[in-house]
Amino acid sequence: GFDSFRNGQFNIILSALMLLACANIYLKRWWWVSFILAIGFSLKPTMIVLLLLLWGLYPKLYLRMPLILGLMFLFPFLTQHPGYVISQYH
Repeated sequence: GFDSFRNGQFNIILSALMLLACANIYLKRWWWVSFILAIGFSLKPTMIVLLLLLWGLYPKLYLRMPLILGLMFLFPFLTQHPGYVISQYH
């Protein structure tokens, strides 16, 4: 892991977010799990593997994940011009 950290790769941060999400599952903090997974997915799409796995395994996330993911996708519209955000999503 040190080589990835030294080269400035994002995998270390993504691994930390995955561990944090799993720790919050243990503590049954379902809103935090949803938020951490959505942040990880918005930063790097490879987080979708853990996101879909946990979403399928834990029924408590069924309604929370779409809500948090929807807010994550709408957040850039608050900070940028809507035309720019739509062009970036395409």
